[in-house]
Amino acid sequence: MKKSLWRRIVGVIKRLLMFCLNPRLLLCFGLGWMITNGWCYIFLFLGALLHIPWMAAIGGAYAAFLWFPFTPEKIVTVAIAIFLLRLLFPHDQATLAVLQSESHKAKEAFLRLLIAKRVKRAVYSMKRVIVIGCPGSGKSTFARALRDQTGLPLVHLDMLYWRADRTTVSHEEFDERLAKALAGECWIIDGNYQRTLEKRLSAADTVFFLDYKTAVCLDGIRARKGQARSDMPWVENETDEELCAFVESFRAKSRPQIIHLLKKQRNKQIIRFRTRAAADRFLAMLAERAQAKTDSDPL
Repeated sequence: MKKSLWRRIVGVIKRLLMFCLNPRLLLCFGLGWMITNGWCYIFLFLGALLHIPWMAAIGGAYAAFLWFPFTPEKIVTVAIAIFLLRLLFPHDQATLAVLQSESHKAKEAFLRLLIAKRVKRAVYSMKRVIVIGCPGSGKSTFARALRDQTGLPLVHLDMLYWRADRTTVSHEEFDERLAKALAGECWIIDGNYQRTLEKRLSAADTVFFLDYKTAVCLDGIRARKGQARSDMPWVENETDEELCAFVESFRAKSRPQIIHLLKKQRNKQIIRFRTRAAADRFLAMLAERAQAKTDSDPL
């Protein structure tokens, strides 16, 4: 048993050494390191040697920055090494596959750290939340998951605007319903309705913007066809071509207006997701945090 374990350990060490001492890999990493890191040490050395203060200051400042554990230059170095390896040695697929795997792990670790900070801030400050984004982006699904994790009451704007017979309420009645929802102490409000977006932004402390690509949103609309939804008073059994046309024009017409309004906000927490995976990571970490709090305080 001990001999078998020892052989495995020796085998792992050999494979690791063979990989790390691969001259092609060392060359590509060396070039990548010179591009992202090495120049600052050259600046620092030459600045001190030739008595050029600005050169020494720039090199020293960047060198100090490199000591932070999660600086993006580490990911950039790996990315450059992968690019150079693919460019200079296109047939070395084994090394390239390992590098891509490690680069992916580093990216995931960086994103996890970034999202963990967002979760920490959000947990303590979220009381009045709005969820906005293109139709089909999954605003209602995200809002329901957020409600389940935070316990905040959820309001779907579609339920305020649409009747079960597919007619709509007047603007006046909708505004009254919205005002009643906004008067609450805490809430999650899901929906765009850009005519009243500025009013909701003013009342909110946190904004989630699901800023996905058009194709993703169109897939979302197709996927929900024929499903009962808590955010709509009827079931969509056919594709709404008018809605699809609106989605296709959203990035060109509606999105710039939303971004303009978001830029005007002060003292608001604005969390913008560009992929479903990023939003799912946030929700997963929020769930982990809630579970850890429950475990530490069972009473």
